[in-house]
Amino acid sequence: MKALLLISLMYANCCYCQLQGTSQSFKITDQQVHVIDSLIGAAYPDNEPGAAVLLAQDGKILLRKGYGMASMELQIPAGPNHVFGIGTLSLYFTAVAIVILQEQGRLDVKDDVRKYLPNYDTHGKTITIENLLTHTSGIPGFREYVAYSVKDKLEESRYAGLQFSEEQPLLFDPGTNWSYSLTGYGLLALIVEKISVQSFNGFLQQQIFDKLGMTQTYPGKKGVIPLKTTGYLFNAARKEYERYDEGTYVQYSAVGIGSIMSTVDDLYRWHKGLRDETLISRASLKKAWTSHILPNGMDVHYGYGRTINRIDGNLFVGHGGVMPNYLSDEWQMPEHDIYFVILSNQRKNARTPPLIANRVAALITGLDPTPSAKKPSLDKLKKLTGIYQTEATGTRLQKNYTKEGVVQLDIFTENNKLFIKRIGTNKAELLAFDDSTWCLASDPFSRYIFRKALSGNITGFITTGLFTQSGPPRFAKKIASDWPAPPSILLIDSTRLKAYTGIFQQPGGTRQKLMVENNKLVLTDEDELDKKELSYIGDHTFFNFSTEIKYKFIADKSGKIVEINYFDGVWNIVAKRIRDNY
Repeated sequence: MKALLLISLMYANCCYCQLQGTSQSFKITDQQVHVIDSLIGAAYPDNEPGAAVLLAQDGKILLRKGYGMASMELQIPAGPNHVFGIGTLSLYFTAVAIVILQEQGRLDVKDDVRKYLPNYDTHGKTITIENLLTHTSGIPGFREYVAYSVKDKLEESRYAGLQFSEEQPLLFDPGTNWSYSLTGYGLLALIVEKISVQSFNGFLQQQIFDKLGMTQTYPGKKGVIPLKTTGYLFNAARKEYERYDEGTYVQYSAVGIGSIMSTVDDLYRWHKGLRDETLISRASLKKAWTSHILPNGMDVHYGYGRTINRIDGNLFVGHGGVMPNYLSDEWQMPEHDIYFVILSNQRKNARTPPLIANRVAALITGLDPTPSAKKPSLDKLKKLTGIYQTEATGTRLQKNYTKEGVVQLDIFTENNKLFIKRIGTNKAELLAFDDSTWCLASDPFSRYIFRKALSGNITGFITTGLFTQSGPPRFAKKIASDWPAPPSILLIDSTRLKAYTGIFQQPGGTRQKLMVENNKLVLTDEDELDKKELSYIGDHTFFNFSTEIKYKFIADKSGKIVEINYFDGVWNIVAKRIRDNY
């Protein structure tokens, strides 16, 4: 959080005067490079896991630098020659592999996937290769299911996730909606293998990496990688970094999806190779950079493995990448030959790389993302408050997580400020650009645009983003202006409380401990670092007033508690009681 605040403060104090003088030529100045260098340095201190960055224009590298540590254990500073996991930046390679085969006349993106994968169950629907490329297939992602975590533990196979998704119903009829589905890109990798009669990784090596001289790019390699950074998670409860081994992820389940490791230098070679038509024609690249339009006219802001956006008429093509221990973001302005990439080996805050990427884009283009200093009146704030429902969780449809398929969002005032919150999360402050357009205080590029009926009453809001909007803008419908009264706390003695204690285990193996502390039932991790106090509200049900999560305990016929059920804001969790506390 401190890093995000530093980025915002430095941007506001150092950059705005420069933005006003930016011309439409978007020629990056030395002063702008200095500011960019400073804001990235503030986000990645020398004594923490870091990042590598490259910024170039017109074939000239303007910034190429490492920040923070490549290895905390060995105290090795990060450099631009270090290798990072790039996560779903890998999708672009899969998409271009498909385009290469199309240019060779070996497939057509309009082909039914069953032409190449005849045994794949499409549930009686026609799913095209282009549906897979644009996330319009309706095939759900496998990692979004709680049930998949069990299968993932038992089976080390790249086919496990694909098969699991195949067994689930489609989220929608192919081509009619949009939901980010990594399963689709796993299937694309299989299609590449089927047509080329070689491994997917071998195809990438031969057709892309070798041709472009990308000698530090590794697809799906689990062995020793020279100059590879160590990836870290951040344990918020312990307030420390923990190294994380990506294990079989890059070797199996992420093939075609997020298995590639690379450097900023090699990714710049990749960018130049596409720009210079070394791999595919300009016409094919233009098609890949064309945002897909749904039959209802909705722009999904996605092409082939890339987010597609226009800001003041200028084309922005980009993508973010997420792994458990690596984060990345890149974008380019093709009409101005500007390219930016950031690769990070930490996951302290998943928003840091995309926020930096957006800040850099805003600085270069002269877009001022600063909310208005004028605060709306309390009366105006109260018109926006209420309960809202949306069908999407980020870039996925909520149906990919739960059968209910809807998410509740609460917008409320507190100390004359506006906040948004969903079950299981902390509240987030919203700041106003004007009466209808708001943004997150921590991210001015994430926008909430409120809609009104002719009567003037708020009907809902649309969520959208700048530069790297991914997916169609989603509408959250206002379903109520007032909230139901919070549940009443009922008295329960310590003897009865003990019946709810024990060690409970989720399907993926995560364990939770329930114990009595100061005559209160407390939910915590096994190390007792993150504690949540639960209040009894009756019928074997407890409530946490901070997260607004209800915990329903289930008893067997003898009355013994055997499991706990709750909705954490994204998933419906069932945790089985496996033993008494030690």
